[in-house]
Amino acid sequence: DDGDDAAVATNTVDVKPYRDMELLLAHMQIDMSVSTVLARIQQYQAAYVARVADIHAHTVAELKSCIEASNKQVEEQRINQQLLDNKVHSVIAHHTDTLVVSKAQEAADRKNNLLSELCQQQQQEEEQQQQRQAAELLQQQQDQLKQTEHQGLLNGLKESYSQFSAALDQVLREVGECDGLELRPETSSSLNETLQLSTEVLRSAEHQQQPQLIQDTTNRLHQGITVLNYVKGIIDTKKTQVDLSSSTTTAANSTESATTETGSVPLSLARDNPSTDASLAEALENFKKLSEIHKSVSDISQKLASQNNEMRTQLSRAMSIVNQFNNDSDASNRQKLHQLINLVSGQLCEAGGVQVSTGADKQSPAAMFVREQLSSKLIALAHDKQVNSQAVYSSLMLRLWQVDPLIQHLCLYHLYKTCPYLVPCLPFREDYGSEEEYHRALGYRHKDGEKREPLDSYIKRMGSAAQLYGRLVSVQMPNSPLGEQHSWNLLSRLLVLPVQSAVTCSVLHGFFSTAGAMMGKTYGQQFRKLMVLIQEKFLPLLQEVTKEGGEADLASIKTLLENYCQTGTVPPPIEGYRALL
Repeated sequence: DDGDDAAVATNTVDVKPYRDMELLLAHMQIDMSVSTVLARIQQYQAAYVARVADIHAHTVAELKSCIEASNKQVEEQRINQQLLDNKVHSVIAHHTDTLVVSKAQEAADRKNNLLSELCQQQQQEEEQQQQRQAAELLQQQQDQLKQTEHQGLLNGLKESYSQFSAALDQVLREVGECDGLELRPETSSSLNETLQLSTEVLRSAEHQQQPQLIQDTTNRLHQGITVLNYVKGIIDTKKTQVDLSSSTTTAANSTESATTETGSVPLSLARDNPSTDASLAEALENFKKLSEIHKSVSDISQKLASQNNEMRTQLSRAMSIVNQFNNDSDASNRQKLHQLINLVSGQLCEAGGVQVSTGADKQSPAAMFVREQLSSKLIALAHDKQVNSQAVYSSLMLRLWQVDPLIQHLCLYHLYKTCPYLVPCLPFREDYGSEEEYHRALGYRHKDGEKREPLDSYIKRMGSAAQLYGRLVSVQMPNSPLGEQHSWNLLSRLLVLPVQSAVTCSVLHGFFSTAGAMMGKTYGQQFRKLMVLIQEKFLPLLQEVTKEGGEADLASIKTLLENYCQTGTVPPPIEGYRALL
């Protein structure tokens, strides 16, 4: 068989290509038997099957490998995609968070801007509202100021009209009583025309504001009063000459018979009763009216302590600025003046950081308390201060009098109470129950349980009070409640009182030192005649009655009179009027 196989192999190798299958089969049939062929076929088939199985297994293995690789690649792609997705999600989330934060910040900024704009708008609206309110308040204050000014002008006109009417009636009465005196026709016609014109203006001014017309009419009344005072001065001078001539001997005799209290009151207490003089009686009656006004105000003001003691304390604190006026700071003085005007007018005034007001009711205990206390403080400060500060306080009083005439009455009451020689009047001992009451009536100061003040202090204060009164009648300002006619009235009345040693000297010198220059300018030749009369007739009386302790005051008035007779003028005050307007 092996040889056959080799032969077959050899034949197979050596066989050339057959032309057709049939020849091949013929050779195979020849060379092999059927069994061999079958075996070979089976062998080849088995080999083929094995080969196919191997190829299949290999193919399956490669396919598995490919599948695994593909799966692995897919898994890697999935993982990479997931990582990429996670990264994308992270980036998106970051950007989203950033965007959300940014939008939230923008929204917050916009909200803040809107709130800021809203606040600014509200603030602007509030400022505009405040400006409108301030403008309305300013307008109200201006209207009130105009009304106050109009009322002040109207009150000044009424006061001037009253003074003019009273002066005209008095002059006409005294002219009728004096032989050889009569008014010129043109003077009488001018005075009557002034009276008629002022009456018409006074009626129309009640219904409409005419400040210029009121001012012009007031000025005309002042001019008329000056003319009447001039005429009255002539009458008073003539009457004074007669009275002085007739009383020289009487005053000297009464001086010799006058007594002193063991030397403690070295004053002449003359018992001559001057009440028979009509002018002095009028002055005393005026002082009684002022006393009644003061008592009425004091009774009402005392109710404040029981009703509202806290307000009383606040009002006292508000009034304390009256102590702070000086002669060096006009701006500061004006500011304090406006605070006092607000206080007496019932408007708000600051006191220690608290706003206080007396209210709209002028008759309330609070309003009366302020008037009574303020007037008392003003007089005490004005006549206790140095001469250069008196000018400020005198102008302060006159300014407050224009706002509230009641303060004028109270101030004059306290001034007359301080110095009765300015009324003028001379209290009598038998009219008082005790020595202390009598001394208080003379103007002495007494502390509870202590003796009265020393004589030199008393005389000095009387002269200072006369200086203050001289300033009050000399100050030239619109609608002044006091005028130059009061200076002549005081002198004409004071000269017929019994001479009171050094006190009379001090009062005369103090008054002439502040009012003498004004009187010389206003009354001219009549004032000169009066000064000569005082030097020739009245000064000898002063020299006769002046005792120990009054030489300096006597020398002062004597020097003033001698200088006037030589120069024809009285020096003006050291410090003049400082306006508080």
